[in-house]
Amino acid sequence: MSAAEVLVTPTVSLSTLAKAAGPISPTALTRLLRGHKYQAPGPRRSYQNARRQAISLLVDKARLDPDAPLRAHERDVLRAMARTQLPLPPWIRATRPTSSSLLELHGVRVSMQPDVELHGTIESGAAKFSFTKDPLPRGVGSLMAALLWYGKAVIEGDPKVKPSHCLVYEPRLPWVHRPSKRPLVQLKNLELACTVISALWASA
Repeated sequence: MSAAEVLVTPTVSLSTLAKAAGPISPTALTRLLRGHKYQAPGPRRSYQNARRQAISLLVDKARLDPDAPLRAHERDVLRAMARTQLPLPPWIRATRPTSSSLLELHGVRVSMQPDVELHGTIESGAAKFSFTKDPLPRGVGSLMAALLWYGKAVIEGDPKVKPSHCLVYEPRLPWVHRPSKRPLVQLKNLELACTVISALWASA
């Protein structure tokens, strides 16, 4: 792929790392990694505009507008979100992340940035949207939520961030995923998942 930019260091999304930490075949994981490794030119399916509206809904209390100039897949997800909005505790204040989070875990760079940060006087958290048409594989949403907690509470060292306030929201279903009560146990395969990603990256 001469026209594509090739990433040398393994660099993946939060969802790809969560899938690697769950039950996934090497073939399926290699396909996912290829999409991260080769930054090909040209349009790709994106939910950027829908995500921007969803973030504004939580942060600015702005109304969703599915009739805005959007591509069909973005319009579909906003209509789904309008039917069932993400439930947040009344004492939670949603804000945009203050900085991008590209962290290195066991030799793999991972985009750990939530879509919104959730702040409370005593407890805090984070939330991320999953807009894809195919539902997340079983357990992956909870693993993603556990990784949100891990990034904020363990890596950034924020003691106010609690697992119960780290959410992954699939509005199409609609489902809200949270970590288990023992997220460190849930993430016991994290280092192994990163090792597998690094091993498959060269051949992706």
